[in-house]
Amino acid sequence: MTAIIATRSEKFSIIISDTRENSEDGSSYKDGVYKLRYIPRIGFISGAGLVDFLDMVKEEVINKRKISSIVEFSEMFDATVKKVKNNVNEHERELVDNSYIVIHVLYELDNNLEYYSMFLSNSYINKENEGSNGFIIDKGQIRVIYPKDLVEKEKTFQEIAERVNKKNTVDLNINQALLETIRIFTEITRNSEQVSSDCQIGIQYYNDLTKENHTEGLYGDAEKFLELALRNKLVKKFRTVESLQQFK
Repeated sequence: MTAIIATRSEKFSIIISDTRENSEDGSSYKDGVYKLRYIPRIGFISGAGLVDFLDMVKEEVINKRKISSIVEFSEMFDATVKKVKNNVNEHERELVDNSYIVIHVLYELDNNLEYYSMFLSNSYINKENEGSNGFIIDKGQIRVIYPKDLVEKEKTFQEIAERVNKKNTVDLNINQALLETIRIFTEITRNSEQVSSDCQIGIQYYNDLTKENHTEGLYGDAEKFLELALRNKLVKKFRTVESLQQFK
């Protein structure tokens, strides 16, 4: 199971994903699997759950030539769900229903550019979510998809989740927000066998000096990233995602 952390504000968005792929029974795993992918020109996509299904959704989104509305992400997800569920057994249908896609994009709506963080899953379709398969997180909210083995450590999970729910990035700059999210990620990795310490980070931010929006990525050890973030030096390590093999 993957760990994904996401947040957004007026001037930036951050998404972090681990790189460990676990076998279904949890008996083995493979590290170095790049789960966070670059969506050309607009942002990032990652996911947690049934790998083949997630890869299909990612390819659909990445290969889409033009996105006319962010609602299209939900429609593409739903179409892929139906296609896959028609060709798999009941157990795999349940895995599809409990899989998650997270999309981070810079999108223009009503002539205003805004950073969006969208979570999609069939598990969200209920009365509380008004029948929708997804939602956009509030500005400042930190949203986490936790690994199964951590959730099963009930006391530890509740302590971490309560701390996360109290945090807010709306008034932070990108350096401060990176520190908060990396801290959360490293705490998860220290308490889970299903999550790698190596991670991919995707950021989008507005540079007040250049008056430009930037989309950048970074791959490596979260513990080392935490050390850099504590010294306010992490943002300087990011590179354009087009130049990074880990995001293609």
